[in-house]
Amino acid sequence: MAFFTHYPLASGVKQGLAHRLAPKLAPGLALLVCITAALLTTTTATAQNALRETLFTEASRALAAANAARANLLAPTSYGEASERYRRAEDLLGEGGNLESIQRNLDAATKSFTRSANAARVAKNSFERTLQARAAAEEAKASEYAADDWQAGELALAEAARRLEAGREKSAQDYAGRADSSFRSAELDAIKASFLSETESLLKQADKLRANRYAPKTFSNAKQVLELAEQRLEEDRYDTDRPRNLARQAKHEAYHAIYLARLGKDIRSGDTNTEEILLGWESSLARLADVLDTPIYFDNGETAAINTMISKVNDINALVDRLAQDLGEREQQVVALRTQVAQLNDKLGGEAAAVQSLNALLERQQKHRERFSQVENSYLTTEAEVLRQGNGVILRMVGLNFDSGTADIKPEHTELLRKLQGSADVFPRSRITIEGHTDSYGSDAANLELSEKRAQSIKSYLTEQTGMDALRISARGYGEARPVANNETSEGRARNRRIDIIITPFDDQ
Repeated sequence: MAFFTHYPLASGVKQGLAHRLAPKLAPGLALLVCITAALLTTTTATAQNALRETLFTEASRALAAANAARANLLAPTSYGEASERYRRAEDLLGEGGNLESIQRNLDAATKSFTRSANAARVAKNSFERTLQARAAAEEAKASEYAADDWQAGELALAEAARRLEAGREKSAQDYAGRADSSFRSAELDAIKASFLSETESLLKQADKLRANRYAPKTFSNAKQVLELAEQRLEEDRYDTDRPRNLARQAKHEAYHAIYLARLGKDIRSGDTNTEEILLGWESSLARLADVLDTPIYFDNGETAAINTMISKVNDINALVDRLAQDLGEREQQVVALRTQVAQLNDKLGGEAAAVQSLNALLERQQKHRERFSQVENSYLTTEAEVLRQGNGVILRMVGLNFDSGTADIKPEHTELLRKLQGSADVFPRSRITIEGHTDSYGSDAANLELSEKRAQSIKSYLTEQTGMDALRISARGYGEARPVANNETSEGRARNRRIDIIITPFDDQ
């Protein structure tokens, strides 16, 4: 029976062989042969998947590298040869073919994919101008609005790449020049067809809404910018950046004129008024301020509020810069430490206790980083905010909320709590702390009691429903004592009403 398990025969071959052997064997052994063949048939897909993973690893890695280098576009000859060999290996595996034939095709595919990736990098440098023209045409949706020129450019670029692979650099550059010209023509035609034509249609719509009356400045500006874009397109077919930006600006101005015209008509008809419009805009600014965790007021208009938000953004940018510098310094320190470790290993043969200790420290730090990334990638932004705390993690459970005044866990939160259990399992030797927090509304005593009940409710669920060890979990309420946002807005108060889960690994983990 070892024959069946060591060679990837197709299921039909296995069954046929079993039925031919069965009549020649004793009844009990014949039955065993047939049962084994049936079991092998049901597991063929699994076996082939495992075999494929083993055989195709190197070729698949080479394929990924070739795709990253855009070899299908920039080195079509060698990429095509590699793809054909790769597909042949897949077909042979599916047919239960000879392992040596599969491996030969995969070896050839790996070499060709590697060659195509190298050729693609050379082509990228040789055809830099053409590729820039292609990217600009693609951004303008030339394949949709100027299909003929776009296709001509694609064919010319493919021929240029083939000739470069063949070592015919001069003729390759000739074809690259043809591709460049086609892509630029495609981009111009696409800009005219998409931006300009659409803007002209929008201006007609704005005119019907009497934008010249309700939004005369915006309407006039849209028309002027459109005319300037058309003029620039005709003057210089090789300078598309400025006309493209002008065309985009004219389009947005046209939309803006339509919006203002409709707003003016609504005011005139009494469907809205100036106060309602201003309050709506102020509400939008207040939402932005809530994201910045900065309360704003409109005592004398919007200027002071906007200046407050600008100041906050500047503070955040300064903090980001400082953190980036700190991170750079830490990375330099890590590199220096690794260099010292290597030097000490060379001098001491890796046997010194200090070297071993430092190596162990670096390994633990790397493991902590990997675990943090694993936990961070487990949650959607609507479920939890994942923060680093030393070697541990804070899970701010933004997707876990309670009805007002209660500590009852809702059924829709069970999946999120199961994720929480998985996060704790990433750090098997760790301490779990559950913190309950409230906003500032209500009495201090009531808030403290409610936050404690909610934290205990989460602990009870984890120990009773998921089987987590109660000895490693503690729960505590802090009431309104530890806000993470201001309590002057509803959004800020909502962020303060939260459950924080702190996972603290033991030092030896």
